[in-house]
This record gives sequence, C-alpha cells and structure tokens, in this order.
Amino acid sequence: MQTLIYKTELFVERAPPWLAPNSPVELYPQADGTVVAFARRPSRWFPFWGEARPVRIGVLNEEVSMLLSPVLEAGITLRVRIVELHPAHLTTDQRARISVSVWGPGSKTGESRIFAAVGYP
Repeated sequence: MQTLIYKTELFVERAPPWLAPNSPVELYPQADGTVVAFARRPSRWFPFWGEARPVRIGVLNEEVSMLLSPVLEAGITLRVRIVELHPAHLTTDQRARISVSVWGPGSKTGESRIFAAVGYP
C-alpha cells in the first residue's frame, strides 16, 4: 500500500468517546459528490455477540472528495485510519477535530503527486 493522502481533516459531525487514534474508518461516496466517513462502534456486549455498527463521524473536504470519489466508485480498497483526534472537551472552541490518512494501491489509483495536490506531500 502506498500513502495517498498523508493527513486531511474531516468536517466533524460527531466524535464519539469510544473513537481513538488508529481506528479504522470507512469512506462512502454520496450522490451529491461528497465522501462520508464512518467508524465502526465496537459491540458493547461480548465481541462474538452482535456486530459493530457503523457511525457517521464526518465528511471529507471538497478537494479530497473529488480525488477519492472515482477510486471509491471503482471499488478499489482503501485503508483509512484516524491519525489525529482532538475531542471537543479538550479544545478551546469546544469543537472536535479528526484527521485521517488514506492508503491504497499506487499502481491503480494514479500518480501520487495528484494526491499531494490536496496540500500534503
């Protein structure tokens, strides 16, 4: 896997207390062209009883959405992880901040310099 996007912020809608750095995130393209991020809430019961359910945590910015939408629609598997997490109770403006990093197969997604155009090397 090759790093496609080193770090990009989400427009956070929700930052649940169970969310942690390095948590896996799933990205889904929407009909309006945005890409929505979901994290899987761990089961409250035994790990074998019940399934982790996806919780919508935010939306990627417009530039990143335009870059990743074709990749996601093509069905290419991406690895997305939380690389930076600032809960709302620890920030001065009481707004949570979440940044994610995206990895994927380099040969199928195009040149890495295209992804660097988002503002990250």
